[in-house]
Amino acid sequence: MPRLTDLSLRSISPNTTIWDSDLPGFGVRAGKAAKTFVVLVGSGRRFKLGRYPLLSLAKAREKAKDKLADVQLGNDHKPIPFKELKRRFLEQAEANTRPRTYDSYKWLLDRVELRGDANTISTRTLTDAVANLAPSVRTHLLAVYKLVFRYGVAEGLIKTNPADALTIKKAKPRKRFLITEEIRQVWRACPDNPFGTTVKILLLTGQRRTEVQHFILNDDLVTIPGEFVKNHRDHTFPVCGITKELIEADRSWGGWSKSKAQLDEEIDAERDDPIDPWTLHDLRRTFRTTWASLRLPREVAEKYINHVSGVQTAVEQIYDQHDYIDEMRECIKIYTDHIIKVVT
Repeated sequence: MPRLTDLSLRSISPNTTIWDSDLPGFGVRAGKAAKTFVVLVGSGRRFKLGRYPLLSLAKAREKAKDKLADVQLGNDHKPIPFKELKRRFLEQAEANTRPRTYDSYKWLLDRVELRGDANTISTRTLTDAVANLAPSVRTHLLAVYKLVFRYGVAEGLIKTNPADALTIKKAKPRKRFLITEEIRQVWRACPDNPFGTTVKILLLTGQRRTEVQHFILNDDLVTIPGEFVKNHRDHTFPVCGITKELIEADRSWGGWSKSKAQLDEEIDAERDDPIDPWTLHDLRRTFRTTWASLRLPREVAEKYINHVSGVQTAVEQIYDQHDYIDEMRECIKIYTDHIIKVVT
């Protein structure tokens, strides 16, 4: 077993592995097109250090010594695909967090598919993976990556958290809302299916996208159980007319992104120029802005969309226990009539 040298590396035959006499367990594997430095880390398991000559022999030997030292100290970690780390993280999240939080984690992690061993994922890998996402989605996904890798380190599945070095910039608050003509175009472009029904309900009620699938309708009152609400409290509000009919219709479906893209294409087909970018959450802002334009009371609007803190102090929230149902019922009738007038 000779000592590895640059000369022996250049002359090695394809499909051959040679080992270094000076550093047991360190060697190079020659394939048909590439030569890869490896080190044995136990039970015949080989750890790839890098390709020659991109990685020099001297640097490879140093990396091999560090890896063997980790093995000796018990700091070495068996490969674990990121897919498996993600599965385990979501499994514990489902058991220990609210359903809405778990759904959010899963939705974000499904936006990007990270491949390979979780131990080899770098900070650069993460930033490149989210580069093309919308700013708000990118910010939230990076925050979840921090949790996933932190979980992996705590469980001894991986050595380091590559997301620790990330600086997460808070996304700027959006101000986009739909003007009257855009409301009309969105409504008329909505397909006659569960997604189109859901979009109309969002416009008519101003509730959050993640809450609409959990509506429980009783006469003219809708209740969203606290486990699906952002502030963890049951939220009840009245609806009327067409809104009741839409809520009673079939709304079971999946695939937000694809359906939203198809809706935008349908809208653009009826316009001379593409509609300005908008999100389904912008319908909530549209609801609140339109409500204000109708000169309807602020405190009733905030109660309706479950933004109590927007007009009440913490003390007022404690002492004002009025449910505002009658006031909301009166105002939502005016709002709904206005929207139907706009779209028809």
